[in-house]
Amino acid sequence: MKVAAITPTFERYSSSIIRAFTTQTYPNKRIYLVDNNEDKGFLGRTVRPPACWADGLFVLTPHGNIGASAARNLGIEQAIHDGIDAVCFWDDDDAPYPQYLSRMSRALIDSGKPIAACRVAFEGHVLEPSHFGTQGRMILTSAIGNRRWPSQWPGQDKAWWRQFANLEYEPVGEVLIEARRGLVGGFRSPRAVKV
Repeated sequence: MKVAAITPTFERYSSSIIRAFTTQTYPNKRIYLVDNNEDKGFLGRTVRPPACWADGLFVLTPHGNIGASAARNLGIEQAIHDGIDAVCFWDDDDAPYPQYLSRMSRALIDSGKPIAACRVAFEGHVLEPSHFGTQGRMILTSAIGNRRWPSQWPGQDKAWWRQFANLEYEPVGEVLIEARRGLVGGFRSPRAVKV
């Protein structure tokens, strides 16, 4: 099974999400960083690419800031085009544990269900697996079909996952990702780059 994380970023680059991707124990993986900035090519100019860029890391550069939903949709389109079997959505300041992709893809394969949902650590709490929310979910691209992220704000995450409310999901009983609020491990200035 080929899996991919889709990560929009806006005026920041998070080396922590790149590190989290490179430490994933799952071998057949990709990450699509969507450079969702007014300044086209922000990521390419502000960061010296680490060696891992040739190994599964792709930067998608739309024309200007297209918004988080459209950036995720761009990632979905590319993943489907590239023959990816399942996708997950990480924010650029999330901290997925090294076994995230392995455990989530295994849950999809073993259960035969189109969605896997794990427990999520968030601000000192553990959120149980559910159909809604973003960071702790992986979905088969075949289940996505023509559905796309809605552009409404706020509430786009819940609106996205409501489209799949009729589908069963496989709960994964362990914490596999820490969701963060704000700039943790990221930056907003090209001068702050440390790779």
